[in-house]
This record gives sequence, structure tokens and C-alpha cells, in this order.
Amino acid sequence: MIVKTENDFAFRAGTSDEWILREASSSYKRLLSVIKPDDVVLDVGGYIGTFAVMAAKLDAHVWSYEPSIDNYEVLKINAKTFKFDAMWGALITDDREKVTFYKGLGDVQHPYGSLLKKGCNYEPVIVPAINISRIQRTIEPRWVKMDVEGVECELTRALDWSAIDGFAIEYDLKRIGQRRDAELLDDALRELYVSQTCRIKEH
Repeated sequence: MIVKTENDFAFRAGTSDEWILREASSSYKRLLSVIKPDDVVLDVGGYIGTFAVMAAKLDAHVWSYEPSIDNYEVLKINAKTFKFDAMWGALITDDREKVTFYKGLGDVQHPYGSLLKKGCNYEPVIVPAINISRIQRTIEPRWVKMDVEGVECELTRALDWSAIDGFAIEYDLKRIGQRRDAELLDDALRELYVSQTCRIKEH
């Protein structure tokens, strides 16, 4: 059941939404401290809008993408209330217009994702898709927040880091256990560091 806090933030009572609401302010504190009015922010994996709402309250222009239709239904309520852009869709590195996600049925620990887990029951969900490089060229974000749970590591390779001032990553160490994913993430952070260092030297 969707309910609202005293500050009009919509969430689903009795779900993990409640835990995320408690943790969100501390998780993104550092990035939020540098966002200025009119900054453009790209939110990859918006969930129900916890980060997007906080950035929007700073008068930033937030573009939030969420592939789960269930999460998006809550996200768009918060987008309307707090004035940011919410889109249902998956950001990818190629030019496909649709991708398949899998919604868990029954007692599944991670109920929604692009990868199947052996021994669990899932149903396929076709999700609109858009190339992340195209999005970056279109909205020109200064800041990027991304939920990284494995396949999103590929997205970090497609970004033009020279045009980004900061990057907040939310990740689960248990779910970034594959060596290749860890290396992709490490490469992205190194590229961001190098691009920022070069920009400082140019000034």
C-alpha cells in the first residue's frame, strides 16, 4: 500500500522502502552537499525517488530512470510532488529500444533484475531502453548518481567523465563479487579522478 510521510514523500508501507528512507540522507550526504541550484543531475536507478527528491529540493534539475515498473509507479508520484523528471526505462550501452528484465515470483531475495538466479521463479518484463551516452549528450548532467549491482558497471564505461564533476555510487559488495565488475568500477573511478585532476591543472 502506497502511503505518504508527513513531508508528502510516497512509499510502500511494510516494505524495504522504509529502511531506504532512513538510510538515504546519510548515504548521499556528500554529493548533496555540492549540488547547486540549476545543476543537472542524472539518477540511474531511481527506485522510488529517495535521492531524486533530496536533489530536487536543492533546486537541481533531476532526471531519474527506474526499470522496475512497480518502483516507477511510486517514483512518478514523488516526481509530481517534488518537481523532477521520472522515466520508466533502463539505461544501456547499445542502441536496443527494449530489454528484458525478470520479476521474481514468491520468496525471491532480489525480486527484479536483468539476470536470472538459478532455482527461483521469474516472469519476463519488457522494459523500454535508451543509450546512456545519448542521455548524457542530451541533458548534460554535472552530477551522476548510480545504483551499481553488477551489470550497471558496464554503464560507467560509456560515460564521458571529462564532462562530469561528481559521481555517487550505491552498491552492494556481495553483489559486485565478480572480478570483471569490480575492475570496471575501478576503471570508472580512476577515469573520473584523472579527468578531474586534469581539469584542475587546466584552471
